Amino acid sequence: MANFTFTPADWVPYKDFDPRLLARLRALDASTYEQREKHHHPDFRIKVLEGFGGVTTADRFVHIKASDDLDQKFVMICGNPNPHSYMPLAELINTFKVNCRNLYVFTMDEWADEAGNI
Repeated sequence: MANFTFTPADWVPYKDFDPRLLARLRALDASTYEQREKHHHPDFRIKVLEGFGGVTTADRFVHIKASDDLDQKFVMICGNPNPHSYMPLAELINTFKVNCRNLYVFTMDEWADEAGNI
């Protein structure tokens, strides 16, 4: 495995990267993702899904719809915008006429290294 030498740009506030933890995470094998480790969350379960787009779309929609129905704020932080996942979500919102007045969306579509390269 190649050395991990990424350093975030100066303006990135989070810089506390534990190299041992990162090495352990990078060494994980997909065949063991669902195996449990001893930890303090006995009810926590991991399930690896192929083609998880439908599940994430449904999950986002349910939360957005609930924020409308219950008149409660819902904050959604999304990874790099991917039209293939957000277009079906928009279709559901429009089809069911969900009001997004309580929805606050932040997209994390810009990542930079120590030189500011995105």
